[in-house]
Amino acid sequence: MATLEENILCKELNFKVDEVDVKKCSNFIISEFMKSKKEEIVVVNIGTDRCTGDSFAPFLGSYMEENKCNIPFYGTLENPIHSMNLKRELSKIKENHKSAFIIAVDASVTQNENKLEMIFIKNKPLQPGKGVGKELLNVGDLTLSYTVCTNSDFTFISLQNARLGLIYKAVKKALEIVNEVQERLKYTSNIEKAV
Repeated sequence: MATLEENILCKELNFKVDEVDVKKCSNFIISEFMKSKKEEIVVVNIGTDRCTGDSFAPFLGSYMEENKCNIPFYGTLENPIHSMNLKRELSKIKENHKSAFIIAVDASVTQNENKLEMIFIKNKPLQPGKGVGKELLNVGDLTLSYTVCTNSDFTFISLQNARLGLIYKAVKKALEIVNEVQERLKYTSNIEKAV
């Protein structure tokens, strides 16, 4: 349970997939990154290709790979990061990126049907597995998630039966956000070099 202070400090953006404001999302991410004083952004995609609903983040990682994204990222359909390898992979990532601002990406479940099929960006660590009752390590500085289904006694079945077309649409929108952040970082870097 979050403390009152954590709730006050946590900011978030949320949009239905068709209504995502890519500029607003990238502004939020860049702002949080700049406040962190860390040296680079790293995207960590958590999920598995063995469950349709949980494939959102590794699907995004594969698209980042296909689009030759310059932001370092981990977790793809071919090499997913999931509950069984999370601790080991995070250790490697932290070893390779000592001052990384980590954007943790994952599918999520919700209690509220009005929050279905929404993209959330929160300035707090991701709690992977929370929606399905797992207690795993918190990941990252910022969370980017997509709500796949409602939390119920049948969450695993709902995740397995999530519509791939909706996940595909959310992945494309998340990729737009990542690409915008990448472009903004290039622009900022060029300005800093010129000064």
